[in-house]
Amino acid sequence: MATRSILIYLRKVRFSLLDAFNIGALAYALGFFALVGFRSSNDMALPVQLIAALNLTML
Repeated sequence: MATRSILIYLRKVRFSLLDAFNIGALAYALGFFALVGFRSSNDMALPVQLIAALNLTML
């Protein structure tokens, strides 16, 4: 995600729906961590894990 962010900033690649999903998952994880503490083994982490699986599929 960091590499794609740099490439988007340098206008080497275009912003895609997958990038929007990544930003949403990161915002969800940070918000969830701020409220109750984020644990990857919790059921509430499923959206983040889904996006991670989607990233691996697209890779």
